[in-house]
Amino acid sequence: MRSEDVPVQEGRSGRTADEESPTRVAVPEIPGPPAPDRTLCPARSGRRDVARMLGAAALPTAVYLAVVLRSLTYGWDDFIQFGVTLRFGVGTELLGYNLFEHFGPVNRLLHGLLVTHGGLDTRWAIALAVPIFFAYCLALVDLARLLGAG
Repeated sequence: MRSEDVPVQEGRSGRTADEESPTRVAVPEIPGPPAPDRTLCPARSGRRDVARMLGAAALPTAVYLAVVLRSLTYGWDDFIQFGVTLRFGVGTELLGYNLFEHFGPVNRLLHGLLVTHGGLDTRWAIALAVPIFFAYCLALVDLARLLGAG
């Protein structure tokens, strides 16, 4: 609070006009808008946020890549999708295929592309899986940023 001299007229208290003096009252300070932060340019701050997000997503992606390179194998569900692709090709039969009661047309499409264009080479699978995992990590980092995490 800041204190300002504000005269307040009081009622007659039996004193003479010479004896009466104004009473001093504290006036509350009303906060104004915050001063703009001029330490960082907004464009630089945005670039720094993007760089931090990319770095935070790159770390788990690198770990994922190291783990996947060491032990990538196709599972039974992959071979089912490969078989559907070989039998029907990449089309509505593959994209709408109900595998374990899961609907996943993008997953089916990627499996179809692995069979038709990749020849089941695991390097193609890694080339498809790692960018998808990176995008997933980037989305998680952005969500954490929006929710207020450091």
